[in-house]
Amino acid sequence: MKKIFFLLMLILFTYTAKSQNFDDDVKHLMKASGSETNINSVVTLMLNSFKGQELYKNIPNEFWAEISKEIKESYLVLEDKLIVIYKQNYSHEEIKALITFYESPLGKTLIKKLPLVLSESYKAGSDWGRELGEKVGKKLLEKKD
Repeated sequence: MKKIFFLLMLILFTYTAKSQNFDDDVKHLMKASGSETNINSVVTLMLNSFKGQELYKNIPNEFWAEISKEIKESYLVLEDKLIVIYKQNYSHEEIKALITFYESPLGKTLIKKLPLVLSESYKAGSDWGRELGEKVGKKLLEKKD
């Protein structure tokens, strides 16, 4: 009985250690790929979008700083959810290969340029959406008459 218990504990310990190593590698990948930096960039873009709206012009800067800090601190909750998603979609070996890519010169170039690409893409998408909305609205008004 003791041997079976010992064997079960050994299997459980090995699985837990292996799982933790996988989790650590996923965290490493998220850092290496710039995920946290990119999330912070998206949060900044989102908050700036809100600040630019007439409805929120009178909100003091202290509020925006406080809400930005809260959002950034909540990243750990998101990180736990992302680890599960990565592990469901990638093998441990794939995670290791992705880490190698993101730590390569090309991967570092991607990471460096991605925030600017995201920022410019966000603006282009916003402009496109606004223009499209105006066109559709105009056509609806013409159709209504």
